[in-house]
Amino acid sequence: MASKKTIEQHLLEETHRPDRQGSLEEYNKLKRIITNVDCPKTIKNKKAKQAWKSVVSVLCETNRVSEEDVVLLETAFISLEILYDTKECLDTYKKNNSMETQDFNIIQNYNKTISRASVDFTKIITLFGLSPLQKAKLVAGVATIKAKNSLAERLVKKPS
Repeated sequence: MASKKTIEQHLLEETHRPDRQGSLEEYNKLKRIITNVDCPKTIKNKKAKQAWKSVVSVLCETNRVSEEDVVLLETAFISLEILYDTKECLDTYKKNNSMETQDFNIIQNYNKTISRASVDFTKIITLFGLSPLQKAKLVAGVATIKAKNSLAERLVKKPS
């Protein structure tokens, strides 16, 4: 016998029925779902802030972020910030030093830091079911839902 689908599965498959699975408001209260999360002040890198807005907005729109998840997401984006900052330092180092004067050990240390930060970020983000392919699917799903909502709003609106 197949196991019962979760509300999350129904939402992703667009098969959610409030009369059977309960209203989304009740679900959001139960799971303490957050619909909007501002970028934390601890993240200062411009690229990391842009990534936060892009990724977290998709996660929020698909009801994947609870209050408890915010700290985990912040940790992931701090790793991403370390990655961006270290890459910038490495690029500056390479730019300011010719190939003859560059120290291989310094470059290797930068690369290790970049690699570690990348792995840390990827591990945390995949906990939310978000890979590059999945993000594209989520964005498409959100766009479809928004289009349906706007169509519904137009049908309900009274002509002026």
